[in-house]
Amino acid sequence: METGITARQAGTLMQQQALSPSLLKQKEILALLTRCSMRRSAPQNSVSLAIYVQDLSIYSLDVIEPVLETFGGAVPEYYKPVWPASGVFTEMMRDHIRSIRTPDPTSGEKWLQYIERCKSEGIEKPDDETLTRIEKLNGRFGLEKPKEIITTCTELVCTGCGLAQPVAGNIRNWTPQQMRDHADLIEELAVIAERNRNMPKLPLGDVVEEVA
Repeated sequence: METGITARQAGTLMQQQALSPSLLKQKEILALLTRCSMRRSAPQNSVSLAIYVQDLSIYSLDVIEPVLETFGGAVPEYYKPVWPASGVFTEMMRDHIRSIRTPDPTSGEKWLQYIERCKSEGIEKPDDETLTRIEKLNGRFGLEKPKEIITTCTELVCTGCGLAQPVAGNIRNWTPQQMRDHADLIEELAVIAERNRNMPKLPLGDVVEEVA
């Protein structure tokens, strides 16, 4: 009798060792989904859980586990299903990945990092590669080109008060996105200008794009 028990235990151990890493991962996901469904008082059958396991297998366990643990312990919201569709879970995974991802530095922050590196290394002028990129950026933004000034004006009538006022002939209204981008650029330039005033010995130029 003891020999039979030992044989069965040995056979089970060999089966576990024979599982591939992908199957082991699927077993972990299945256990997490089962525990989550029980916490939500929405037990699922094996067929539906297999579909959810397949859809979630593209994510790592480090992402799946905290999302399902948090969702399983949360209070269900009114007018929402207790057990959501598979797409809702995948969107939760993407939201979690975005929340833990370090945001890329802005062009102004990259420039300030470059200045800090120059200061720490005792560099008082940019290298040849950086100077070439500065020239390209100046050409891109037309900093070296004379601005064309149109003196011919037209009258624009205000739709609110009905009064007319002269405006340049080439006036173009900005879109809301362009106004937001311009405001962000002004804020970055203000930060760079403040740092420039504190480091007069370092050549800075008129660059606000990535230079390093």
